[in-house]
Amino acid sequence: MSAPDEPRPAKLLESFLLALVALLAHAPLYYQLPRWGNGLDPTFVHPTWFELSPFPCLLYMAAVHPAVWLALIAILFLRVCRNFGWKLAPSCR
Repeated sequence: MSAPDEPRPAKLLESFLLALVALLAHAPLYYQLPRWGNGLDPTFVHPTWFELSPFPCLLYMAAVHPAVWLALIAILFLRVCRNFGWKLAPSCR
């Protein structure tokens, strides 16, 4: 068993996949955040857009509220940091 002070080995494959998922989670935000900032419904996607879009998967992702995507990105970022042995510590005053 390793001592608690030893850093864990970096999990490169898991971190790469987490970063890839986080980048994919940014895709619907490019559509949603400007709408949300203007006071419009960020989850509205016109039904005909699904038929005409070459990537309907991204439009289905836009039906999820942007707060969910932002929370997912934050959780994934914290997990990647933990994989590399970085820990969030309170600031020293």
